[in-house]
Amino acid sequence: MKGLSMADDILLLGNALAAISGIVISDRNYDSSIEILKDRFGRQDTVISSHMNKLLSIEPIRNISNVKALRKLFDECEIQIRSLEALNVTSGSYGNLFCPIILRRIPEELNFKSSQNR
Repeated sequence: MKGLSMADDILLLGNALAAISGIVISDRNYDSSIEILKDRFGRQDTVISSHMNKLLSIEPIRNISNVKALRKLFDECEIQIRSLEALNVTSGSYGNLFCPIILRRIPEELNFKSSQNR
């Protein structure tokens, strides 16, 4: 950011804040702080697993007229899929598993209507 030092550019919460809580915030400690955070939170396999688990744990929608819940399901799927794409995980690696899981999460009437439109 313009006008800020490297140390001023850090905003951390929760576990990330706790990971570097003993380090004095300064430009000199910036690189070591980033390395600590990368080591602790930068494991790509763990991040991918987290996104996949979020897809697998999407709550089923029982009522076709619950538009708010359907939108939430769609948004959650889109967030996780885009996050996986950003990590270079292609839909080909999980698509065959993902489709049946999501079809079980939506109301049967919607699933049936989707099948009729094909």
